[in-house]
Amino acid sequence: MKREFFSTTALICLIYLGIVIACSWEIVWYGYKEPVDIYEDGYDFVEAGKGGHIDTTLYVSLGRAASQKKITKSRRGGCTIIYDYYIVPVYDADYNEYYVCVKVSDRKAIYRMLANGTGNYYIEGSVKEPPKGIRFIGTAEKLDDDIYSEVKKWFKNQKWYTDDIDVEKYVLPICLVEKDFDERNKFVMAYAVLGGLSILCFVISKKINLNSTKK
Repeated sequence: MKREFFSTTALICLIYLGIVIACSWEIVWYGYKEPVDIYEDGYDFVEAGKGGHIDTTLYVSLGRAASQKKITKSRRGGCTIIYDYYIVPVYDADYNEYYVCVKVSDRKAIYRMLANGTGNYYIEGSVKEPPKGIRFIGTAEKLDDDIYSEVKKWFKNQKWYTDDIDVEKYVLPICLVEKDFDERNKFVMAYAVLGGLSILCFVISKKINLNSTKK
């Protein structure tokens, strides 16, 4: 009975360890990397692509290009989260301009203000001060295919490009996603605790099994 208890506990710890790693590996992996400013002179966003630890300030947003509703279910009920996707410019090493999305859930109001301020200052010239920047800390991920289609339609409707080839070339299927990299140490601690418990329980189970075999 004791052997089964410890072997089952070891298995449960391993399962939880796998779940925690699947949900947090980006925060841990990218969190310990040197942060980069994607608007630093000479930084090539197109070459860098996905991933990385990004710490920068966003000063321009063309507006909201798409929205996405996600419903998460649990024993206590469901939770609906609405993500907005705002367009921001990025650059390659030769300062050619491209566009990506920022995936926004909690800070929608300040991104809306940035988009409005961009239009008022840079396009209409109706205000004298440029919009205040938004500090962004996170990483770059692949953009969902359905959202990417909506974003491309947005650019066509705005008549930024007349040729579909240009849309594909300059609108990248990448989105910036905010991450709280300060939590990386907590997740590493969770890895150590769950991994240590699973190993300990496995060793105890093995020892009990050996003792029972000798008897």
